[in-house]
Amino acid sequence: MDRVREIFLYVVAALSMIALLCAVYQAMNDKNGSAVVLGTIFLVGALIVFIPDLEVLKAWGVEAKLRQRLNQADQIIAR
Repeated sequence: MDRVREIFLYVVAALSMIALLCAVYQAMNDKNGSAVVLGTIFLVGALIVFIPDLEVLKAWGVEAKLRQRLNQADQIIAR
């Protein structure tokens, strides 16, 4: 299962890079609407790739410990 997850993350990362390059190309050709859409696709793809690897997420005074909770859940399931 981990192998499939890694393959999925690599594909998403590659598609995000392609979307970023296309966004830059569209912006240089004065097609700002499609550049914004492609930029948004890049950001969503980047979040999909990097959020699972975070241990602590801090934003606006809120702190979430992601990995620790997941490890605790795995320990509970293993029992």
